[in-house]
Amino acid sequence: MTITLSSKCQVVIPRRFRRRLGLEPGLKLEVSLKDGGVLMRPVQPHKLHRYKIKRDKKTGLPYVADARVPKVTAKEVAAALEEFP
Repeated sequence: MTITLSSKCQVVIPRRFRRRLGLEPGLKLEVSLKDGGVLMRPVQPHKLHRYKIKRDKKTGLPYVADARVPKVTAKEVAAALEEFP
């Protein structure tokens, strides 16, 4: 794959790479020269997968453990289930 430097010498990391590596805006990258090329690595540890699946201790059911995913209350679940026949 070939990318082009902008007029400000900036590059865009292709979407498929960003998604696969879990790269998001604001992530700090360490940049170094290696073997005649440029190597970029996240400064902070990051998740390769955006969401972590855990199991509830009481029920054993899987759930998404991520602060960005809003928690749903039992009342909200009951209200949503009422909409189905």
